[in-house]
Amino acid sequence: MEKITFKTRVSKGGVAVSTAASINWDGVTKEQMQELASRSIIIAQQAVYRTSGVIPATDTIDVAALLKREKGAVKLDTPEARAAAFTRLVAKMTPAELAQLQNQMRGKEGK
Repeated sequence: MEKITFKTRVSKGGVAVSTAASINWDGVTKEQMQELASRSIIIAQQAVYRTSGVIPATDTIDVAALLKREKGAVKLDTPEARAAAFTRLVAKMTPAELAQLQNQMRGKEGK
């Protein structure tokens, strides 16, 4: 048995109540675990889409990267992660935002 504690609100903004629970994994197959995990992965990825404002027609979900997420954001703890996040951000920028970024990088902003 695995013991966990989690909080639940009955309504948005309501009081969060803690529950101490034991999870019984006996009799659960690998396939059933993957089915359950898939549901969680889909919900987490939908949050990523909502945050980014982009919902792709097709996608490959990197579960390891998804696990590194921090409450609505992705950890940017490596140069590669920062570069990937910057690339995604720049791709969504308007021409005016790109011009502003270029000016800031040249040190012209506010001068």
